[in-house]
Parts: sequence; C-alpha cells; structure tokens
Amino acid sequence: MHLISYKPLLLYTSRISGRKIISTSVNLHGCDEYMVNKLGFFVLFSILLLISLSGSHPVNSSGNVYHVSLNGNDANPGTESQPWRTPSYAVSKLNPGDTLIIHGGVYSDVVEIQVSGTADAPITIKGAEGEEVIFDFNGIHSNCFIFRQGVSYLNVRNLKLRNCGIWVVSFDGENRHITLSKLEIERGESGIHMTTGHSGEEPMQGPVEYITINDSKIHDITYSAIDCTPGPCNYLVFSNLEIYRNGIEAGFGADGLAIETGNHIVIENVYSHDNGGDGIDVGSRNPLIFEEASDVRVSRCRVERNKMNGIKLWTGGVIENTVMYDNCLSPLVFVYNGEYLLVNSIIAGNSRSPECRDYSAIIGYPEPEALGRQDDLKVGIYNTIFAFNGPLGAATGIYVGRGASLTSDYNIWYSRQDSEIYIDSTQQDYGWEEISGGRWTADTGNGEHSIVADPMFINLEAGDLHPGEGSPAIDAGAMEYCPNVDLDGGERPVGAGCDIGAYEYGATPTTVTATTSWPTLTTTPPPATATTPITTPTTVQPTTTPLLTPKTLTVTKTVTQTITERTITQPLRTETITQTVTSTAPQPKPEETQPLIWLIGGLAVGALMVAVASLILKRRR
Repeated sequence: MHLISYKPLLLYTSRISGRKIISTSVNLHGCDEYMVNKLGFFVLFSILLLISLSGSHPVNSSGNVYHVSLNGNDANPGTESQPWRTPSYAVSKLNPGDTLIIHGGVYSDVVEIQVSGTADAPITIKGAEGEEVIFDFNGIHSNCFIFRQGVSYLNVRNLKLRNCGIWVVSFDGENRHITLSKLEIERGESGIHMTTGHSGEEPMQGPVEYITINDSKIHDITYSAIDCTPGPCNYLVFSNLEIYRNGIEAGFGADGLAIETGNHIVIENVYSHDNGGDGIDVGSRNPLIFEEASDVRVSRCRVERNKMNGIKLWTGGVIENTVMYDNCLSPLVFVYNGEYLLVNSIIAGNSRSPECRDYSAIIGYPEPEALGRQDDLKVGIYNTIFAFNGPLGAATGIYVGRGASLTSDYNIWYSRQDSEIYIDSTQQDYGWEEISGGRWTADTGNGEHSIVADPMFINLEAGDLHPGEGSPAIDAGAMEYCPNVDLDGGERPVGAGCDIGAYEYGATPTTVTATTSWPTLTTTPPPATATTPITTPTTVQPTTTPLLTPKTLTVTKTVTQTITERTITQPLRTETITQTVTSTAPQPKPEETQPLIWLIGGLAVGALMVAVASLILKRRR
C-alpha cells in the first residue's frame, strides 16, 4: 500500500468551565484517509466526552453533612441516623464544602484540624441548633482546638470550650479566612491564640490573617483572652464580644484583647471588663515590622474596670462611640508615631483610687526602651467627654508629649480644675479657666467650641453615662466628626445637632449589623480642621498638618490566596473601607485538579487508541 504522509491531526478542546484552551496533535502515518478521519473523529469525541464529564461534575460547594453524637460510633458512616462518636475523628474525614454537626453533650477529645475548605466551599463545624455542645478538656496539658499550619476557609460556631491546659483555640500560622462565632471559651492558659513563636521575633509558622471572631464570650482565662504573639495578625474582625475576668490568676496584668503585631483590625461592640491587664492593647511590637501607622478601628466598645489601662494603641488608629470607665490606670494611651483620632467617646471615672492615679489620657509619653519613634504623633480629639477622672482632690487631666501635635474641639472637660491638659513641649497647664476663658484657643487654635461643665451623666457611680436631661452635651457636638449611630445603635442626630459623647440623647437603641468579614467599614473623612495644632520644640520638628486631612495609605503584601494591595483612606465617618485589590493565583487544590486529571487521562486513552489502530492497519498490510 502506498504510504501517504498527512499533516498532524490537530485536536482542539474549547474553553470549558473557565479552563484554558488545551491543544494536542497526533501524527498518523500509514493509514488510509478514511481510517484516519474516522479515528480522528472518534478520538476527538472521546476527549470531549471526558472533558464534558469532568466539567459536569465540579466540586460540590454544598458538600456533605455529617453528624457526631455521644451515642454514635466512629465505624458508622457519619449520617444523622448513624453518626460518628468523636469530633476528633470526624474532622479528619471532612472535605471542602462539608458540614459537621455535633450534637448535644460533653466531649473531651482534642480537636486537630488539618484540612482546609476553599473560598467557594468552606468547611463548617458547628454545634446542633438548640443543643448545648461542650468540650471539657479536663486540664489536658496541650492546645485543645487546633488549626494547624495553613488550614483556611472554615467556620466554627455554637460550641462551649473549657478547661484547656494551654491554648483553648490555637491558630498555628498561615491560617486565613476562618470565622469563629457563638463560642463560649473559659479556663485555659490563653483563650484564643494566634501565631506561634517568641515575642518580638518572626512567627515560626507564618502570620494569621482574615480571622473573624464574633458573638462570643471569653472569660476566666489565666492570661490573655485573645492573644496574637508574636504575630503579625492582619485583617482581623472582633465583633459583639464580651471579654472579662481574664489575667486575674496570672499575678500580672494579662490583657483582655492583645495584638502584639498586626494591621487592619476592626474591634466593634466589644465589652472588655474586669481583666487583670489592659482592656484592649494593639500593636506594641508594630514598629519592628511596620513603617506606616496601623489601620485600627475601635468602635462602639465599652472598656471598664480593667486593672491596668483601658485602650492602648501603639502606632495609630481610630476610636469612636466608645466608653472608657473606671479603669485603674490611664484609660487611653497613644504611644508611637501614627495618626490617631478620638471622636464621640467618653473617658470618665477612671483612676479614682490613690494607688491607681494616672493621666486620663497619655499621648506620646517617653518610653524608657522605645521600639518606635515618638516625634510625630498626630492626634485629633473631637466630641468627647473627659470627666471625673482621678481620685477626689487629686483629679488628673491629659498628657501631651513633646513629639505630639494635637488638634481638638467640641469636647467637654470636667476632671481637674487647674490642669485638664498638660503640654510637655511648653510645660504649660490648661485648666477650666484657660479653656473657658479662651487662652487655650488663643495659644493653640484648639477648643473654640469646647465646654467646661458637669456632663450630667444619669448615674456615674453605676456606670450609666448616658446624658441626663439638660446635659450640656446635648446638640453641642460637631456634625462633621459625628458617626451615624451612637454606642447603643441609635441614629444620630436627634434634635438640632449631634451630642458630645458616645450616646445620643433621645435616640432609640437598635441592633447594629455586625461586621462579619473584612472589610465592611467605609470611611468618609471630615474636612480638615482650621485650628492650629500644638507644635513641639524645633529639635523635634513634627509635622503641623492637621490630622484630619485625608491620607491615602497603600499597603503591599504578598500572601497566597489573598489580597496583595489595598488602598485605605483614613480617618472616619462610619461604615466601609474602600479597597483596591489584586489577587495572587492560588496553588491548585486537589479537588481543583481533578478535571485536569480527567483531561490528561482522556488524551492518553485517545493516543493509545490511535496507536493500536495504527498497529492493526500495519499488520493487515
């Protein structure tokens, strides 16, 4: 038979299910034209069929639903009628998109999660609705509910976790897109711990990012309730939490919520009280890794009766609609260079025992072993009440350090008659007479609309800091700095204007929708103030640009499967942060490569069929 050489037969697949076009060629020699065309058609049909099958069977984003019950058995298939017995076994069987429902009772096994979900198919582990699901770890000397390195895309909710010997919940590192909700965590060395390693050093297993913790209680922990050491922990949301009686047993001041290094953090509607250390402490080691001021927002929080400081921000942030009440040491501390904004908040009734006497706010007080610079703190304070701070007869005002520039107005001052504000750079005190008489404004350009008067809280001793009838705070605030809602969720303004302080007189309390993932806040910056900020001696040379001039901060970070660039405009008016994102291509997960395996298999089968057919034809000749 005459041998005819044909051009390679090109078999092209189309773009299916968003996959790239794949082409292959098979060169057939020694076959008659009819046979070649017939074989080519058959091979093409086979490959397209295989690709079609792979595309028509994608990963099931809804996944399977499995059950665990005390009357179950790990030899069962894990269905509702034949549940598994132990959560530790059950989590080892989960795949992306699966849901594990744990039924009521007391479990004691340590849970170690080593499987991830995906963005489209997260894994859910939850206690059965209406049932009390308790993990009592009986003081075992280990971490107890563990997200191993790299585990991501999970939701965990409706569980009670207690009596863990070390960390109750542990994020080892490189954990992202995990939500914890409706948890009660008590009695452990640390309630929720993020990253592993030593303070001030690089994390051993990578950072932790995009973690949301909401609608939960964390209490009676030996050290900190929530702790990110060494960090960094970025893109965090803490919402609707009660954090209390933590750090009491330790014998030193362990904090309620402590982030040693981290950026892009939302803390909203958190009640942090009666802790052995600070109520909220963010960024103490930030200068070791961040050159820019951190993007931190504390909103609608109550920070009360903590044994040390109330809120401590180290490298910048915004505090709004927040009450700092009856904390032992200074209720508010700003430490290193950064942009800080305090609006519509209340600092009252702090440092009232003689052993706890401290400033009612500390801005840039010299650190003895400073990790960051303290020559350029830009601070704005508006619509805020400072009242009844310090012990009777020895009340305290605020301290403004040499490296700080302050712009402020529309505030109420009523703590210390002779010194509400102390400016270290000029060694100057400003008391009630200087504020109300205009000297404070003449010297600094600040406080033209500020008030010296009793704010007339409903009940200071009981901690009810709502304005009473006739309060000078009512309608006396500046609208351009006023959030849309108050601490109770009531809409602002009511009446002729915005009230000074965290509460709007006459507003109807409502439930504000919680932030459930990063980011959901928007910042509309108010106009720059016309006042002149306090400047420091020429040896320091801080900027004199008012804080409230909008600033664009670009943060670039390479993170697998996450945002690499975003733009933030700071500071505030309430509820969304604008971002520009560029995402990196993730490494394919096993379930994502399955269709590709089908395709390769199809090509191999087709090639084999061609080879066999060619061999048969040769033998016939």
